[in-house]
Amino acid sequence: MQKIVFILLSTTAVLCEPISAFDVRIAVEKGCGSTYTVGDSIVFHVYLGEGAYVDLWVATSDGMQDIVRNTFLCAGAHTFSGTVGPWEGTHTVYVKARNPYGAIENDSCSFYVSNAPLPEPPFVSEPGIADSDGDSISDSDDQCHNPGCHEVDPQGCPKDSDSDGVWDCDDACDFFPGIPANNGCPELVEEKGEDSDGDGWPDEQELRAGTNPNSVDTDEDGIWDPKDPNPLKPEENTAEGHDQQVQQSLMKNQSEMMVPIALAVTGLVAGYYLFRKGNEKKKQERMQRTVKKIKEKKKEEQMRKLKARFVYGELSRDEYRKKLKELDFSNK
Repeated sequence: MQKIVFILLSTTAVLCEPISAFDVRIAVEKGCGSTYTVGDSIVFHVYLGEGAYVDLWVATSDGMQDIVRNTFLCAGAHTFSGTVGPWEGTHTVYVKARNPYGAIENDSCSFYVSNAPLPEPPFVSEPGIADSDGDSISDSDDQCHNPGCHEVDPQGCPKDSDSDGVWDCDDACDFFPGIPANNGCPELVEEKGEDSDGDGWPDEQELRAGTNPNSVDTDEDGIWDPKDPNPLKPEENTAEGHDQQVQQSLMKNQSEMMVPIALAVTGLVAGYYLFRKGNEKKKQERMQRTVKKIKEKKKEEQMRKLKARFVYGELSRDEYRKKLKELDFSNK
């Protein structure tokens, strides 16, 4: 029995973990509703939101059916290549997916097969360039136009190695899942403010309270500011206040002994302060570079989505060309 479509090989770019809600979609390389000639090469694109058992078959308008694939596929994009068999008329490729929980999703895509040869379609890529976006995937195999982004999968689309929804090209931490708002890195926890006098109150809080950020006891009543009911007014000479004054007097008598220690501590604090400032400057420069990179890649992401719409048949070749030119103009 002659085959409707002869499947030669299949290639996949998959993730065995779910990447979206359970869904299945199918398309042919030229787009649903396109025309092929007997003997032409044909490519089926199947996308799964999560792993499922898949039945893939082709049916002709006169009722003939032929099974293309029956197997388990992981989540992701799968490509099946073959040759159109000697059956003229309308063909429909069907896909039925059932996940391990029993949920079922279906999709289909129709195309026409003619015995008459078709004229060669015009080349879409830049003249004389086989890889117009420079990602090492030839234009004939490239499903995404992403110039400047070379971290791609076998279909030429940007990778997302840590599956956090941020492409590796834009991900500052592609080795660990993060959030888009932080360029693909884990959410940062705000650090406590600087405390120059070491009394437990950050300098910013002391400035708001009116206390001295360089003195543990602003009113010099012997009670540290964080424990003082009124750090701006000395305590009256109560029994507790007397004890505090005695303690303060002892501390003053020992101040000369503490000078070398204080100088050493001051040096350490100053060194740590300069170290922190240097790190903050490097962090700001790194963030500025990351933001600049994100802006540069925004256009690439828009073009990738446009190419994907063309591949899955949402846009005709003319519509794709027109929108590609509009996109280039709007981003200049």
